[in-house]
Amino acid sequence: MKAIKTFFASQTAPIFWLRIFLSIKTESTGEAVTHDLLLLESHLKKTSAATSTILNPSIVDGSCFQSLFHLLLKRSIEERGPSDLQTIQWYAILGKLNVDYGECEGHLRHAIEEFSNHPQRGPEHPETIDTMVALGRTYWNMKRLDQATEVFQRCYNVRTDSLGSHDPETLEVRSWLATVQRGKGSATEACSEYEEIIRILQSQIGRHNRVVMREIKMLGVARRHERSFDKAEAAFVECLRWCEQVLGTMHPDTVQAAKNLAMVYQVDGRLEDAESIHRDVISKQLEVTGEDAEYFISLQNLGETLRELGRLEEAEEVLLRALKGKDQWHGPKHPHTKLTLESLTILYKDRPDLDSLCIKSQVFDRLARW
Repeated sequence: MKAIKTFFASQTAPIFWLRIFLSIKTESTGEAVTHDLLLLESHLKKTSAATSTILNPSIVDGSCFQSLFHLLLKRSIEERGPSDLQTIQWYAILGKLNVDYGECEGHLRHAIEEFSNHPQRGPEHPETIDTMVALGRTYWNMKRLDQATEVFQRCYNVRTDSLGSHDPETLEVRSWLATVQRGKGSATEACSEYEEIIRILQSQIGRHNRVVMREIKMLGVARRHERSFDKAEAAFVECLRWCEQVLGTMHPDTVQAAKNLAMVYQVDGRLEDAESIHRDVISKQLEVTGEDAEYFISLQNLGETLRELGRLEEAEEVLLRALKGKDQWHGPKHPHTKLTLESLTILYKDRPDLDSLCIKSQVFDRLARW
């Protein structure tokens, strides 16, 4: 235990976690990435609270990683050129951060074009397709569903041709196509797709593993959208039990599984049960990951539940905290931020006399100018 604490306190710990985050292995990617990591380490040593900034991002705003990777992209352009493979990879990495969807889209589209034209990659290279999948996810997050469908379909066709229709990477894209289908209002059809994906994966690798549990989770989300609450609950309970047994009660995936279950209870009108789980989730998130972006999304969920329970003063307090955090992490024009503004608007319309911080007019104005 002492050795572990020493490691986490060391200056090399941030670099260790960034290597995991970026899936970088310097042994296989060569000197260029090693050089980038050394540059980052040098930058961190010049930055106050360098180690804690990486290990506990709640200390700073949500653009922490983004600003660091922008630095590395800039240095890569200056030292290697804009068309160097390592530079293109930094564009792809920045595009996958999802801090600013508009900027992410630009980085990903640039990376895809450069990968497609690069002599060591090409339009159907796995790295190009991986970046296209990230672009599809960005379109999904931006609610640009037709573009998401087009991108995911292209990725699915390439992976089917190169890997086969039952390969897990192909099935990953098929799952995303089902997710977009659900987003377009076809939840029942999406459920059928998820069930078939689960059947194929289970025949290959069994049921009790992270890959299959992800698809069961997505099936639960689709069941919730088609208002099959009993089936949604069963899916999320299975995921939660697996996470608790395999990963532990404090693992972020376990906390997320509990959050999904709470959302079913909330939509189904089981508000006291939902509130209890939301509060437990928030408590664990504070202990495990701090006040990160997911923490403020959980506050939003709790605030919604309190509003539906009629406890409007409590709801206002929680939703205002969520809004402040989302402004910091996601930015004032992010869809997640808009959801909180909408929740506060409903609350203030229900209780015109409620305005503890005298910002009701600001909330209305921000939403009107969206």
